[in-house]
Amino acid sequence: MLDIKSLDPAFLDSSDIDDTAFRECEPNREIILIKCPRCMHLMAWCCECDTLFPDLTHPQLSFPVTMLDRQRDRVECPACHECFDEFYFLRPPSIRKYLVTRAEIVRVGLERLLT
Repeated sequence: MLDIKSLDPAFLDSSDIDDTAFRECEPNREIILIKCPRCMHLMAWCCECDTLFPDLTHPQLSFPVTMLDRQRDRVECPACHECFDEFYFLRPPSIRKYLVTRAEIVRVGLERLLT
């Protein structure tokens, strides 16, 4: 489990997410909400199986990101199609620019995804 709250309590971690909407990753799932640092598109990521949920309005839609096994591989934003700069995007020092706050989720009307 990622220790996101130690970075900043405003960031959401997997305990803040109602992961029942993300059925693709049953039974093991650790869903966190992320954003593209370029276009600010919100999406979800399963840390257990590297599954990207590109549209939070339809969390049942997903696609596995199976090419993250080499350090040159990157996640591509489904909105702007730019690749994340870092392979280890969920590790310091990069993680802060990819994490999402409760305010960002509420602002787009998706608070139903939160616990």
